[in-house]
Amino acid sequence: MFILPLKRMDRMSFFDFWKVSSRINSSLIRLSKAIHRG
Repeated sequence: MFILPLKRMDRMSFFDFWKVSSRINSSLIRLSKAIHRG
């Protein structure tokens, strides 16, 4: 789990973290769809 104090994080680093996590989520969704397809 990512436990980071929000006070120490600036907005850009949080936005970059959000971008990376959303990209990982989309790739996981694509992978699961490919697995279900067979």
